[in-house]
Amino acid sequence: MNESEQQASEVMQETAQNLSTWSLYVDGSSNRKKVETCLLFFSLEGARIHGILQFSFKATNNEAEYETLLAGLRLAKEMGATAISIHSDSMLIVNQILGEYQAKEENMISYLKKAKAALELFKHFTITQIPRDSNFVVDALARIASSLDSDTLESIPVRFIETFSISPIEQPMNVTKSDS
Repeated sequence: MNESEQQASEVMQETAQNLSTWSLYVDGSSNRKKVETCLLFFSLEGARIHGILQFSFKATNNEAEYETLLAGLRLAKEMGATAISIHSDSMLIVNQILGEYQAKEENMISYLKKAKAALELFKHFTITQIPRDSNFVVDALARIASSLDSDTLESIPVRFIETFSISPIEQPMNVTKSDS
């Protein structure tokens, strides 16, 4: 390694040490009645924060995964994170963000744009797709959250998500012909 490469390496190591890095684990659970998802944050210093999100709107599993990711990114910024390591069991979401998969539906395109914009607020980020069984704590909390009433979840902080993070997509109007 030459001198300039050595200096660059030292600068990168120093920068990494100065970043407030958090790990974010996300998972969603959607059933016919409600959508609730779970976040789990770990800091390098050992702090651990659990959170459950309840949605006041219906969402698909992929929408719930994106909503959870976006909520997690907002919370990470609120906590002062400058770098984030994201772990999700959603192959679709991870690969869309990495550019391996294309977003085709309008709402997925909107979510992808919103997620990339939120990620730009961090000095550094990584996103990794993990096997569902490696996401067991978050997965279990999400399943518990989706099966219990809100009153039962008092010991875990719950945030209510009132509206989608993306703009609602205009629905085509149904036009019927009158026989008059």
